This record gives sequence, structure tokens and C-alpha cells, in this order.
Amino acid sequence: MKKFLLLTFLTPGIVFASAYNYAVRLMWVGDAEMQLIMRHPENISEPENTIAAKDCYSGNRRPDWGVQDITSDNPLWSSYSDGVTNIQEIVAEDLFDVGNYKIIARCVNNADPTNPYLGTKVFIDTLLWKGVPGDREIATLNAVYGTQTWPIIKESDYKNLFTRILKFRYVKSGLGKGKYSIYANYATALDRDDITTNTYFKVYLNNEQVYRDTGNWEWNKKQTVFHVHKPWTVKVWRNDSKREIKVRGVADGAYHSMNVYCNMVLGRYIGTNSFFVMKNGKYIFKEHEYLHPKK
Repeated sequence: MKKFLLLTFLTPGIVFASAYNYAVRLMWVGDAEMQLIMRHPENISEPENTIAAKDCYSGNRRPDWGVQDITSDNPLWSSYSDGVTNIQEIVAEDLFDVGNYKIIARCVNNADPTNPYLGTKVFIDTLLWKGVPGDREIATLNAVYGTQTWPIIKESDYKNLFTRILKFRYVKSGLGKGKYSIYANYATALDRDDITTNTYFKVYLNNEQVYRDTGNWEWNKKQTVFHVHKPWTVKVWRNDSKREIKVRGVADGAYHSMNVYCNMVLGRYIGTNSFFVMKNGKYIFKEHEYLHPKK
């Protein structure tokens, strides 16, 4: 019953398919000119009365956030009217970037003090955040003299896995396809449930999703080694002395003589790396050179 009521409340406007886990809405009645903004964690400290580089708003309706060129982790801005009510909304399927997001409702009118915008009522709704219905805030604009903002801070539901790619190998196997393997370590301590109760494990190489599994995990008796079988294989070691991940799969893109941007998403954890693959399709992390760079 609750699900039906929620779906009814979310219409009209953007069609809120089940894929969306994040949705915020700004509604107002009156003559004020309002603006809804979702601010990326990278720009969280920027002044609220200015536009930051990665803001999602009317002037940048679908910024490329998260994994480069992947659209499922980008927010989408939209606006419409429902009678006398003005509405702006921002939705997203996923928000991979770790940190705090800021939802800003901004009044951009410069009202004449002799003719203020009396009685304009503003509603700011966090319809969904991490897939959970949120709260409503109300602001009444009894007099607007210049820019006013109402910020709401929302924490990302992703934590940093702090991965480091140790080895990478790509071998062409056919027309437009190839096999790859990734060997990485990670610094974040994981409980067993962090792995076994999550619904997916994903790997992105540049703009290509090269691995996805729905979490059919198996593990040893000590619960220190977890794995998923072929054809998509992943293995995770989880103990104090060894925190490592191995992934093998098939990619459509070719990875030779190029910079590779890699994201690993393990449930609600994400690890991000960038590295250069040689002409032979290999990359090896040289720990000594990293710890003791040449002067």
C-alpha cells in the first residue's frame, strides 16, 4: 500500500521508474523566481549563492558525475507546472561519488523593497534518498531582498574502498573483444555482510561496464575468501593480512597504450583508480618507485 501511495505522489512530472533511488523536488506558489540545485561533493564548500562547476541545475541539466560517460550515475534536472504550482525536480539512478551532496533551493529574485514578494510559499522535498522516502521543508518568503538559499546536506551512501590496481592485463580475443584481468588491493576493512548481502559487484573501465554480478557469493569456512564462479569471476580476500580483489572477464573495448579510469563497486563501497596500460596491454604497480620516487 505504501508503494502505491508513493508512486501516486510522485506523478506528474518525471516518470519515476523503479531505477531511480534519488529524487528531490522544489515546489512553490507565488511570483518569486526559484532555482533547484544539486551540488556535487567536490564543490560542497563553494558559496551557496553562486553556481559551482559540477552543479546540476537548469543550466546544466545532466552533468557527467561518477564514472565518466556512464549515464546511470548522472543526475537529471527537469521542470514543469501543475496549475499555479511551479515544480523543479532532480532524479538519479545512482550517485557513486563519495562525500556529501548539497540540495540548494535558491530564490534568485532581486525584489524591490517597496514591492516584496509577500506570501510566496516554498516546499523542498527529498522524495527519495538511497531509495528511502525523505522529509519536507517549508519556507515562506514574506519579503525577498536579493538572493536567499535553503541548503540541505545529504550524505552519499557509498564509502571509499581505497583500492589500488596492482596488475592489469588485456588480451585481444576476437573482433572488438578481449579478455582482461585485474588484481588490486584495498584498505577499507570489510565485514562478511558487506560482501554477501550486497546485490551486485560492478567494474567499469573508462566508459565500459565490464563486469556485473548479482552477488551469488561463496566463501570458505573462515570467511576470509569470497568468490563468484565463471563465466564472470571475482575473488575477494578479507582478513587483516590480505585485502585483495581479483577480477577476470570480457571487454568490448581495447585497452592498449592508453590511460584507464577504473571503478570497482562492491555493494555500497567504491574504489577508483587511474593507470596507464602499455602497448602490450599490461600495467604493473611498481611499489618501490611509488614509495621512493626519483628526484
